[in-house]
Amino acid sequence: MSAIVSSPKLKKFRAKYPLLILRPGIAGGHLGRLQKNPSSLSWELANPAVRAEVVSDVIQSIETMALPYFAQFEELSTLMPRIIEDELQAFEANDVIDFLMCFADKESARLAAKNFFSRKPDLIPEYKKHLAFFDKPESRQPYDHDHVGLATASYIYGFGDLVNE
Repeated sequence: MSAIVSSPKLKKFRAKYPLLILRPGIAGGHLGRLQKNPSSLSWELANPAVRAEVVSDVIQSIETMALPYFAQFEELSTLMPRIIEDELQAFEANDVIDFLMCFADKESARLAAKNFFSRKPDLIPEYKKHLAFFDKPESRQPYDHDHVGLATASYIYGFGDLVNE
């Protein structure tokens, strides 16, 4: 079971940038990914003897995992500082940057990207490699992985090199 946060406003924003991956959602995914310690969740509904109990467990999981996760996106004034400084489970860095560019500003988005590399310096070499692709127009194409998506963001949003200043 999945729980996805989506935004028509962000979808429209992303459509202005051909190098961005146009995904319907911005955060979320499999219900188990929404937890601080992600896990795989599954339910077996085939057995009629335990079906009511299983359905009750599914409902409880939605109420305790999905709904609180969604609620974080209802109050942007508390969400924004959190995603600039730290990670939010099941909210990928490249989606955070697009979100901040759409709902906040370039400075906040750039700071969130820099903070991502402070937390994950092992991804810097790949980021640098993909950032160099944007020097050649024929190499420019949408990418979806954090370090590569951040290279795309550096290019399209004019961040410059996020790790060497």
